[in-house]
Amino acid sequence: LTHANLAANQRQIDGVLAPFLKAGAEQTVTVLPLYHVFSFAVNFVLFFRYGFTNHLVSDPRDTTELSRTFADARPTVMTGVNTLFASLLAADNVFDLSTVRLAIGGGAAIQESVSRAWQKRTGGFIVEGYGLSETSPVVALNSPGCTTWTKGVGYPLPGTDVRAFDPSGHALDAGTDGELCIRGPQVMQGYWNKPAETASAFLPGGWFRTGDAGHIERDGRVVLADRIKDMILVSGLNVYPNEVEEVASLHPDVAECACTGRPDSKTGEAVTLFVVLRPGSVGNIDMIRDHCRERLAPYKVPSLIVFRPDLPKSAVGKVLRNRLEDP
Repeated sequence: LTHANLAANQRQIDGVLAPFLKAGAEQTVTVLPLYHVFSFAVNFVLFFRYGFTNHLVSDPRDTTELSRTFADARPTVMTGVNTLFASLLAADNVFDLSTVRLAIGGGAAIQESVSRAWQKRTGGFIVEGYGLSETSPVVALNSPGCTTWTKGVGYPLPGTDVRAFDPSGHALDAGTDGELCIRGPQVMQGYWNKPAETASAFLPGGWFRTGDAGHIERDGRVVLADRIKDMILVSGLNVYPNEVEEVASLHPDVAECACTGRPDSKTGEAVTLFVVLRPGSVGNIDMIRDHCRERLAPYKVPSLIVFRPDLPKSAVGKVLRNRLEDP
């Protein structure tokens, strides 16, 4: 991402949010870590430009401190992922949300039930958007002025084109699911020192391939269907199975392993690691998890480790993650 990419995306976001933000007069609570591209672009860069007072939360798991921060800050604007909004709502009025007039959701799909419950509690629906690290990050956003809940992640930002393509690279008609592809000034220049990966990430005409499935409604609204890649989303944070598998395979008891995601009511998805032990190994789940914890960010550490005598493989020896049964 270049400075121009990031600056362009900020101006694009302004085109949608500026009428709803009061420069120098807003309070916000930042619960998402600033290394997440959503939090970086919105809570840091955007809110800083508008002169918000930003209350940073170092440990969102500390409910007492988080509640105190909300009480002190009395936030008017905030961001979050679905699990954060759900947990705030489920806390039986522990958190004072009465001052929040604008909530922006991203990083993972915002569930309709959560958005409706949020609207009932605060008077406004969660404004859901869509973006990726490769797009600086915002691609589409619902309008904060919406008075009804609408399926989808909103409309492309000014200067942004979004289309669905089939596997052959042909653009699809409105309403037909395909791979969502993006073109606009916020799209990355490429993956650092990875020319082959960069080339495969684009279609002719400068269309960036998101790896996400979805379609465009006739009115231009973007609707996500599902992820195409094996990426696991834990509370809106990306977990790549290859990274987890690479770390776990360094443990002396692990002969081979495979990582997948499974549904989780708290985090959206949870990391599961299937392990084939080396001959003679007893297999200690805590030791393997501790090994991963020392080398991975906390949200990437497997929450469930399952021992298997073998792993399903293709004819060429590739582990078939989609053949691993749900434990």
